[in-house]
Amino acid sequence: SAPDFVPLLVAEAMLSGGGAGMGRSSRLYRALVASGLARGAGSDMSATIDPYLFQIAVTGLPESDLGQIERVVNGEIERLQSDLAPVEELDRARRQLLAQLTYSAEGVTNQAYWLGQWEIVDHLDRATNLPEEIRRVSAEDIQRVAREYLTPQRSTVGWLVPSGSGSSASGAGAPVGVAPFGPPTWSIHGGEQNSYGFERRRLSNGIIVLSQDRVHSESVALRFRVPAGSIYEGDAAAGLSHLTARAMCRGSAGMSFEEISDHTDNLGSSMSIDAGRQFLEGRIRCLRDDLPEMVGLLANAIQRPDFPADQVDLIRAEQLGAIRDAANDTRSVSDHELRRLVYPLPNPLGRSSIGDPETVSRLAADDARNFHARNVTPTRAAFAVVGGIGDGEAVAWLLESAFGAWTAAREDRVVPDLSRTNQIAESIELGIPGKSQADLAAGLATIPRLHPDFVPLDVANLILGRLGLMGRLGAEVRDKQGLAYYVYSQIEPRRDGTLWSARAGVDPANIESALASIRAELERLRRDPVSVAELSDARSYLVGVLPLALESNDGVAATLLSLEEYGLGLDYLDRYPAIIAGVTREDILRAASEHLNPDRLVISVARPASNA
Repeated sequence: SAPDFVPLLVAEAMLSGGGAGMGRSSRLYRALVASGLARGAGSDMSATIDPYLFQIAVTGLPESDLGQIERVVNGEIERLQSDLAPVEELDRARRQLLAQLTYSAEGVTNQAYWLGQWEIVDHLDRATNLPEEIRRVSAEDIQRVAREYLTPQRSTVGWLVPSGSGSSASGAGAPVGVAPFGPPTWSIHGGEQNSYGFERRRLSNGIIVLSQDRVHSESVALRFRVPAGSIYEGDAAAGLSHLTARAMCRGSAGMSFEEISDHTDNLGSSMSIDAGRQFLEGRIRCLRDDLPEMVGLLANAIQRPDFPADQVDLIRAEQLGAIRDAANDTRSVSDHELRRLVYPLPNPLGRSSIGDPETVSRLAADDARNFHARNVTPTRAAFAVVGGIGDGEAVAWLLESAFGAWTAAREDRVVPDLSRTNQIAESIELGIPGKSQADLAAGLATIPRLHPDFVPLDVANLILGRLGLMGRLGAEVRDKQGLAYYVYSQIEPRRDGTLWSARAGVDPANIESALASIRAELERLRRDPVSVAELSDARSYLVGVLPLALESNDGVAATLLSLEEYGLGLDYLDRYPAIIAGVTREDILRAASEHLNPDRLVISVARPASNA
């Protein structure tokens, strides 16, 4: 309720952006990340009842000068105090915050949270009045609150510096607008009738466009997906897909990274491209009126990336820092070792998706350029666009103008061999210096997403390690026996197969007991039918949680891409309640017995290193 809260909020946006992926033109990002001093930098100003913290956080690189980072942060604070904010920068910060208010209003859950938060910390009317308060903040207000609150006498600085070297495990311009075009040659294809308003079209070059119009939404979420993840890069170039994806947004069609960042931040929009194990994905979040401009920027990044050498060098340094951090984290190490044993070479699913120090240190701009030419093509590419778009036809016209002429530059991509998986039980234990907690992972490779037993197996896993406070595992291993800080199980589906795993964080003294308890619960799931009540709860959860997953524009976009990937059809969500209702206790028992074979269970433990 303090009158200076909103000016501090705008000052925080000037330092690190308005959230939701914005902020690459912000002061901290440019001074620390874009300059190559740090891997990440941000700030936070939360709405609370009592006075709380204005926080600034920086993640350094392996060779970072911590003193220099601290001097840069202090310098940016002093600049807020000494110089009035330029009109353009202040307008950008305010627009980002106003856009973030629009994004955060997607879905009734977010709206309820927002209204409830303000009723708790101040008054319900504040939620309505906040946009006007943001618009009224002046450069003088920013300078005044910076001088009053962001002083050395009030500040506390702390650094967390990893001890030891960690585990040896590898780490876990052109115009922006869209040009005019002739009549489209895309067509409706496979658009099953459905009650959600989902539509499916195909552009002239084969790209799939999935969409849902939300008449009352003021924002739009767009996702682009193409099979160009780490499984396509080859062992000698591990980490290349990650580097390529990040570099695609760092300069394209003659526009510099700084110019692109200015453009997106001025719009209160965000654009990112990242790569996982299977896919390279681009994402846009923007206000509905800004979609054509953002599609133009994304089209440049996807089709015409420049891969500037200086930006590739910065990304490589950030990536090496992330690899180092993962190798010093027990949870990341246990996950990496689990995957390495479940998917032995030559299966690329066993590699870290961000690579290892040896391979990443050799990567250069030409490597990214060649990977992009081979793999980032219209072949099997898809868009999902959700929000205030008007209709699917309008979106198809827009994307046809930006992407319809795109053709594959090369077709000599790596064809990954994903067939090899572990056939025997294996285990590994690694020690990491300076840690107090152990993290363990147990898992195995199992059936593909389209296998007839997948849905019963998914329900079995829900009962075992997801439902409520993490299912049977949570009730037994954590609550009853007190052996774990957290415990759960999960299924990661793919077309070629699925990884099932159980994870837990434990006191090192409880490792063996926790593993024994997890094994016992797995065996019970394979031996005895689940109870009628458990199945009823699982059915209710799976059907009831669906509307929550579809509240946000981005959540719907992700769902549409998943439906497309597995060929489930746009009417799948209409059929879903009946599919779940058809799963029986016998189906669950059969699926668990046949597809969760403990004779192939891999155990991976990362624990504190012994002092001996």
